[in-house]
Amino acid sequence: MNRPYRCFIAHDLDPDNRALLRSGALSLVLHHDLSADLRRSCHALLQAHHLLPDAPHSLPSNIHPITPHNLPT
Repeated sequence: MNRPYRCFIAHDLDPDNRALLRSGALSLVLHHDLSADLRRSCHALLQAHHLLPDAPHSLPSNIHPITPHNLPT
C-alpha cells in the first residue's frame, strides 16, 4: 500500500530485539515472563491430576511493554 509505518512492534525481549530497540528500529516489544507462564501451567496440570488442591484455572500472562525508554539493562 506504500504507506510509511509509524512504529514496529515485536514479541519477546531476546538479544536481537534488545539491539533493535536500542537502534530505534523497533518501537515496542511485548515481553512476558516465560518461566512464570511455565510455572503456572505446571501448577494447573498438577491440579488437574488432583496432585495439588483446588481446581485448575487459567490466568493471563502479565505482558510488559518494553520501549527504548524502559529497556532493562
